[in-house]
Parts: sequence; C-alpha cells; structure tokens
Amino acid sequence: GRVERRCRLERAATPISPDSPIGARCALIRRNTSNRLLNMESVDLVIEARWVVPIVPRAAVLEDHAVVVHEGRILALLPRELAHARYAPAERVVLATHALTPGLVNLHTHAAMALFRGIGDDLPLMQWLQQRIWPLEKALVSPDFVYDGTRIAALEMLRSGSTCCSDMYFYPEAAVRALRGV
Repeated sequence: GRVERRCRLERAATPISPDSPIGARCALIRRNTSNRLLNMESVDLVIEARWVVPIVPRAAVLEDHAVVVHEGRILALLPRELAHARYAPAERVVLATHALTPGLVNLHTHAAMALFRGIGDDLPLMQWLQQRIWPLEKALVSPDFVYDGTRIAALEMLRSGSTCCSDMYFYPEAAVRALRGV
C-alpha cells in the first residue's frame, strides 16, 4: 500500500537511501517483483474483458476473464487473476466494460465491390447488374482495383468484427494479397 506508493514516487523524484527503513523495504519489493516476473511466462498479448463469450462451452459467458495470445495464437482463456499471476505480456489490453466475442465469419463476399458502393443501389437486382455493375466491371476491374477494394472491405470487416471471409471475385491473387496485408 503506502510503502509501494513511496517506492514508485522514489523512482520519479529524489532517491530514498537504501539504508533507511523505507529504502530497505523498496529494495525488498523490487526484488520480490523481479522474482515473480522471472517465474512468469512471457507472451505477446493479454486481453482482459469484463465478459468473455467463448465458442466452447456453448452459451457460456465468463466474467472477468482474460485471453492470452502468443505468436498469433490463443494460448489460454482463464480468470483474469490467474492471467496476472502466470503471464508477463508485452501488451495488456483492459476492456473493463466490454464483452469479448469470437470473430464473425463472412461467408459470401465480393470484397472489391466496396468500390462500387452506392452505385445504382436503388435499382432492382438484374437492372443493377446489367446496367450499372457489369459495364463498370468491364471498364474498371483490374488486379489493382481488386487489391484496393478488397483492402478497404477487409478493414471495414475487421472494424465490424468479421475476422474471416470467403471472397469470390475477379483476380483472387490480388484479393489474397490485400487480405494478408491487413
């Protein structure tokens, strides 16, 4: 409590003599903290959330839990306090008032068509395709068009919670390059 605050202040202001009772206590606190960190596993990221909604078990909502991520993979899902005790993350994200859910999967996209958004959207489907979209695709679609449109769509999907998609459009290599770059 009070001694720990003094120790933190001591580092920011005038040093406390190590011979003083407070200085000795600060040294002990630093040594214990260092020993505790030595026994912790280093990971890239710990995300703490008020609620975590896992895929398994079905219909569960876990309160005050953490998701541990290392090298792009979920390593653990456990109570927040256990995560604090076991892991030393390079980054910690605290979502005190949020629910953390699995990413959504968009199973039908023509991602590059984000660049056509709003064009003739008041028309019936066949009229929209025949009079607006197909002529524009013939004139404009290229690997660069697909890359740029897919990149925009991927950023929008991520922003709204979709972490995977099944895209079907022209120049799939350009779409893959855009998706991997996001």
